[in-house]
Amino acid sequence: MARFYHHLSILNLCVLLIVPAAVFSMEQIAKVHSGTRPSYVTDELLVKFKPGVEKTQQTQSLSALGSKEIQRVGKKQQFSRIKLKKGQAMQQALEAYRADPNVEYVQPNYLYYAQAVPDDTDYSQLWGLSNLNGNDIDAELAWDQITDCSNVIVAVLDVGVDYTHQDLVTNMWDGSAAGYPNHGYDLIGESVYNSIPDNDPIPMGAVENHGTHVAGTIAAVGDNANGITGVCWQAQIMSVRVLDSVGTGSTLNIIQGIEFAVDNGAKVINMSLGFQGAFDTAFSNAINYARDNDVVVVVAAGNSGTDNDTTSFYPCNFTQANLVCVTALNQNYSLASFSNYGVSSVDVGAPGVDIFSTVPAGQTIRDPLTGWTTNNGHWTTDQCNYLVDGVSTTLTTLVNPFNWCDQTGTYVDNANDKIYKTFDLAGGSGQAALFYQPFIETEAGSDFFFTAFDATGGDPFDGVNDNPLLQFSGTNDMNNLYFIHDLMACRTNMCTVGFRLTSDVGLELGGIGIPIVVISTLEKDGNTYVTLQGTSMATPHVAGIAAMVRAYNPAYTYADTVAAIKQGGEYVGALDGFTSTSKAANAMGTQSYINPPTGVTAVVE
Repeated sequence: MARFYHHLSILNLCVLLIVPAAVFSMEQIAKVHSGTRPSYVTDELLVKFKPGVEKTQQTQSLSALGSKEIQRVGKKQQFSRIKLKKGQAMQQALEAYRADPNVEYVQPNYLYYAQAVPDDTDYSQLWGLSNLNGNDIDAELAWDQITDCSNVIVAVLDVGVDYTHQDLVTNMWDGSAAGYPNHGYDLIGESVYNSIPDNDPIPMGAVENHGTHVAGTIAAVGDNANGITGVCWQAQIMSVRVLDSVGTGSTLNIIQGIEFAVDNGAKVINMSLGFQGAFDTAFSNAINYARDNDVVVVVAAGNSGTDNDTTSFYPCNFTQANLVCVTALNQNYSLASFSNYGVSSVDVGAPGVDIFSTVPAGQTIRDPLTGWTTNNGHWTTDQCNYLVDGVSTTLTTLVNPFNWCDQTGTYVDNANDKIYKTFDLAGGSGQAALFYQPFIETEAGSDFFFTAFDATGGDPFDGVNDNPLLQFSGTNDMNNLYFIHDLMACRTNMCTVGFRLTSDVGLELGGIGIPIVVISTLEKDGNTYVTLQGTSMATPHVAGIAAMVRAYNPAYTYADTVAAIKQGGEYVGALDGFTSTSKAANAMGTQSYINPPTGVTAVVE
């Protein structure tokens, strides 16, 4: 089992010659669509003559200045729309008309442009979409063309999307007709170690914020005077939960997630996940399945600051033509310090530092491991040393026996040792989950470690209102074993969670140490946002662009879309030698890029 981490139109000159489709560079796009675009019609003026000036006098003035009246416009005040003579400079014409005693005033025929800027209250925090220094994906220019991607389904394969979030709820995929009323599917259940799929991909508490953050960047509802906007103001976000609360999923979870997304109509898949290691044939075949069904797959480059061309990171290093791998850029449009790169394996960059987006509402509380009740003195707390990311760290730990930290003793014969604590989970309307990370060494088949809860606040092992969660026997060889349990049935103000160690007479081993206990809740209809960073945050910018271009061009294949993303990007010198294109993904450039037609011949007669 592999483990995965978080980390415009064709121009034809019809003289028996067909001109290939235009391919615009980002420099050309900027001149046409940025602040340097024309501010007025270059060969026209609007002239207002003084009251009482007769029509014949007006005609004489126009004739003397070599101009031609095109149109008489206006009701309350009438203007002459005039065309300048060929080659006449605008400033020269303005000065000539201002000197004419018959003219009240003259001005250019100014040009105004649609400004598709949403009214979302936190829009100013989305530097990746609109940045004053110009380092952004040019979303505003693309929004002049399209804001509605609702004819495209984007599948987010992640820890699950909070589909009740106020800035996402109306942009979630409606799978009711296909039998999926909760906007997607959960392939993982409680955890990768206990993958029991279910029909509800809601996150198991606010600790699972990654997928919701990704979904907000792709398609938080735009122009709704609330929160933020995604790259697409309207869309269909499909939540496919393939990672558990610690961001771990198996090959099986992920390939099933890809197949679910493809079989239910997704045309873009976002996977902000990865695995540094060997080639995964089953995963690769799932990407093939997406390709064969015309699905674009957008993936993260990884966050270890390494060269993927040297140390493979999958799925980024897969080579299928429908896959786009994304590295992260900071606000200066330099490669983020944490971001992986690869001149062969990584395709484009996108904003990935300090990205503000949607997250589930709720609480994630790491228990201080104080205030627990025991039935004897065998369970206690102690200060134990651990290696955390290679650094020696002291953590408060629930232990049995009392000298577990020193590894100098064993638990007792005929043990029936309990420890439990009551938590207040009342007042909420959403999920709740228990996460803990025990170290276990018990005699296999004879001695057992249990976990349970009691929704009435009593002893969870007294035979009254007990709700068993786990029975484990054996040893985990002191590896980082973890468990995640659904506590939805315990959303009362008297939810007691407990652990228990039992033994027979005979061999006793090192016992139990639990340094981490976390309870996380999720509240429905939340409206919460945070700033995160990583290639996980860069990837959804590109997935949103892919959805936008497929919505605007429904006939585009995956190949058309990927080519537009890669070739329509903005050249960024800092990406030279770090990506295959040296470009940052750009919404307007992708919209404007047109593949030159092939197989076209010109006949001159």
